[in-house]
Amino acid sequence: MREDVLVSVVIPVYNTEQYLERTMKCLLNQTYKNWEAIFIDDGSVDGSGELLDKFEALDNRISVIHKVNEGVSIARNVGIDNIKGKKVLFLDSDDIFEKTLIEKCVRYIELNQVEAVLYGYADMYNGTVVNVHEFVLEKEKYIGNDTIIQQLMPHFLGISYEDINGWIKNQHGLRYGKEHTAMWRIMCDVECIKKNAIRFNKNLSVGEDTMFMNEYLYNCNSIGVLKDTLYYLVAREGSANNVNNHNVELMINNKLKLVEEKNKFAERVKEHKQIDITGFFDGNNVLSTIQIMLMLINSQEYKIGEKYEELKAFYNNQYIKNSILKFKPVKGIKSIPIVLLRHNRILLMVVCSILPQKIMGKIV
Repeated sequence: MREDVLVSVVIPVYNTEQYLERTMKCLLNQTYKNWEAIFIDDGSVDGSGELLDKFEALDNRISVIHKVNEGVSIARNVGIDNIKGKKVLFLDSDDIFEKTLIEKCVRYIELNQVEAVLYGYADMYNGTVVNVHEFVLEKEKYIGNDTIIQQLMPHFLGISYEDINGWIKNQHGLRYGKEHTAMWRIMCDVECIKKNAIRFNKNLSVGEDTMFMNEYLYNCNSIGVLKDTLYYLVAREGSANNVNNHNVELMINNKLKLVEEKNKFAERVKEHKQIDITGFFDGNNVLSTIQIMLMLINSQEYKIGEKYEELKAFYNNQYIKNSILKFKPVKGIKSIPIVLLRHNRILLMVVCSILPQKIMGKIV
C-alpha cells in the first residue's frame, strides 16, 4: 500500500499523564507510518506537559504545543491551524485504538473514492471491551451533499418527534437509529475543514463534537462507513459529561447554549439548501426539559418554588417552548409528562415525583 497521504492526528491533552504512554504506544505502533501527531497541552498541571516533551524528542513526527487552559474546543482549533496532512483524526488522550486505525481508514478512502470515513468503536472498562457498538447506518457510502444532509445527518444531529413516539409505543429505545457524534470516530478531509472554516465552538462545553460533526457533514460531498472496530472509548471519572450530568445549573446552561447553536445551524442550512433539519432534533428539546425536571425533583439544593422557576425559565426559551407545543405525542403512559408539560408544568413536577422510575423510563 502506498503511503503518500500524510495523516494528521490532533490530540488535546489536559491532566491525562497516567494515560499518555498507553495512547502514545497505540500511535507509535501504527502500521501506516506517514503521519504527524499534534499534541496540544491545554494548561495541564500534572506531568502531562513534561511527558509530551519527552515523546516529542523521541520521534520527529510528534509535535507538542503548550498553551494556557482554555478548553478542548480551542485546543483542537489550535491543532487545526497547525496540521499539514490531507486527512485528519481528532483523538482523545485517554483512549486507545487499533494499530491499523490509520491504515484501514486511508485504504478505505482510496478504494471507495470518498472524502471521509466513519469507523467502528467499542467501550472499554478496566481493560476489558464491554460493548461493541453496532452501526445503525445501512449504506456503505453516502455520495452527494444533499444526500448526506437528508440521509446521514438525522443519525447524528438529534432525536425527532417520531423517535419519541416510537419509544412511547415501546417499539425501541430513545437512541434507536442514532450514532455517536464524537470526533474520534471519523477520519476527515482537511481541505473540506479549511475551505469551509469549520471550527469547534469555543462557547460550548457540551455538544461541541455534535456541532463540528454536523458542520462537517453539511459541507462534505462523500463519506464512507467502515464497520471495523478501531477505537476504544475508555471509561474514567472526571470527564466533562460526568460533571455536567450531576450539576443542574451547569446542565441547564449547557443545554440552552447547544439549543441555540443547533437552531442557528438549522437556519443556515435552510437558507442555503432549502432543507429544514429542525425535525432531526426537535425531540431533544422535549426530552431535555423532562430530564432537567427529573434532576430538579431529585435535587436537595432547591426549594419547590426555586425548582418551578428554574424549569419555567428553561421552558420559556423560544426554541424549547416551540418544540414542546408543536409535538403531538401518541397516547401511552410514557407520554404523560409530555402532555402535562404542554399544559401545567407545576403539576408535571408533582406527578413525576411520585411516579416509579420504571414508568418514567430512561431519559437521556
